[in-house]
Amino acid sequence: GDDDARGLEELRPKFIVMYDVDVGFVRRVEVFKAANPDHSLKVFFMVYDNSVEEQRYLSQIRKEKAAFEKLIREKSVMAIPIDQDGRIAQDPDEAFWRSLDTRLAGGQAHAPGAPKTPTVIVDVREFRSSLPSALHAAHLTLTPATLEVGDYVITPRIAVERKSVPDLISSLKSGRLFTQMEAMLRHYPVPVLLVEFDQARAFGLIAPADLSAEIRGGDVGSRLVLLVLAFPGMRIMWSVSPRATAEMFSDLKEGAPEPAVDVAVGVGVEGDLDGNLNVTPCDMLRSLPGITSKNCRHVMSQVNSLRELAEMDLAGLQALLGQEGGRKLHEFFATDPRESGALG
Repeated sequence: GDDDARGLEELRPKFIVMYDVDVGFVRRVEVFKAANPDHSLKVFFMVYDNSVEEQRYLSQIRKEKAAFEKLIREKSVMAIPIDQDGRIAQDPDEAFWRSLDTRLAGGQAHAPGAPKTPTVIVDVREFRSSLPSALHAAHLTLTPATLEVGDYVITPRIAVERKSVPDLISSLKSGRLFTQMEAMLRHYPVPVLLVEFDQARAFGLIAPADLSAEIRGGDVGSRLVLLVLAFPGMRIMWSVSPRATAEMFSDLKEGAPEPAVDVAVGVGVEGDLDGNLNVTPCDMLRSLPGITSKNCRHVMSQVNSLRELAEMDLAGLQALLGQEGGRKLHEFFATDPRESGALG
């Protein structure tokens, strides 16, 4: 360890004879020689040829080589935060904005004609997470609203559904994420799935050793692949921290128009229809397969009766409810209840 390095500096030997070969000490000697290129030094190993000691030393060398190869391979695919490795110069005002205490009402007064800060519409339930605070620290204006579709609306074209890793796994298993992506694709040209990792954990969803070449129903990676295949228009953002997410949001908003709050709130809610609805058909509609609380009002606004809904073909139902919901409802209407086990 450090004692070896200190001993080499104090003794500054010209010859070293190693009876018990140790890779760690060999590396210390190499560092000492590199730091003193003019110093004459020779190293001798005293070990029997083809002995256990020789094989132990060679095994240590192979392990060290494998560790470096793994490090190089991991670094080649590692996601590096954009504020590292000198990519972007630090904003001189960044320290001020991050240390600003908003309870003192700092920064509320803006000079006339000052540029308007970018706006992000945030679902009110998202304020339990740390991302809204990071967005505020990134100089983004937050507009809270009750959103039926998506958690964040960045532009009129981009909506984001945020998932932590545990929430992503549970949503994939329950099928809830499939329904959410279906609704987002129906209303936004660019739906985004944001997967936010914990800063204290590794930035990886699946260990490389657990990757499989086959798609398995119970595997998280396989479910995510199936989700991407079902919704090719979906985009996935991987974020190592809320701060990194805020920087990505700022990049997405650059040069884009601002979202309208009334439009975002109205997405997924097709007007206040409760006063003009017949209660019994509504209850029957909600009990049908493929009908959820998210799309129920949309169906009510598009069809006039249950009979009209039942007479629609598969293409029409899928256009109304999405691929999976339309298929389920079409199979239900096409099933003959007189067949054995049809309703079981």
